[in-house]
Amino acid sequence: MSVSNIETKRNRSLGYVLIVFALVVLYLSKDIRELGFGGNSDPGPKLFPIGLSILLALGGAIEIWKDWRARLGSLEAVCSVDDKSTLRVENLSNDDGEHDRRMRAGGLMGVFLVYILALPYLGFTLSTLVFPTAMMMLLRIRWKMAFLVTAVLTLIGNVLFGALFHVPLPRGVLGLPF
Repeated sequence: MSVSNIETKRNRSLGYVLIVFALVVLYLSKDIRELGFGGNSDPGPKLFPIGLSILLALGGAIEIWKDWRARLGSLEAVCSVDDKSTLRVENLSNDDGEHDRRMRAGGLMGVFLVYILALPYLGFTLSTLVFPTAMMMLLRIRWKMAFLVTAVLTLIGNVLFGALFHVPLPRGVLGLPF
């Protein structure tokens, strides 16, 4: 199996997973107490999960479309080249690079799990400053840039959910007011 074949199967699988996850989010959001999108210019608690599921479904559809386009393009390329000049790519995988990627993926999942477990104790602001910064550093982003991006996203999250949506965020044992 060629490397491009594996890559397109990953894209297609990712697309299907995103669409299924979007449908699960939509199904689970039906149990949110308020009906509709709120009132008095308040978007209400259903806006975020519905918006997220729409974005996830669109992302999944884009991945499936990209896979379809790639398969269509590779089919046209194979049909236009005769058997004698067909180029085959057999084994281009770099085992060291693959091992490194798997270790980083495992580290990301571990940090994310610790983030979820620490959120009620440290609160939203502190845990969201620390753990996503660590995740970005695992992705080899410089710590200053990772912290800056995380600080901006934490501020946006606090303003968006705390001020706009009026959703109480976990304050943790320290009871941070922000």
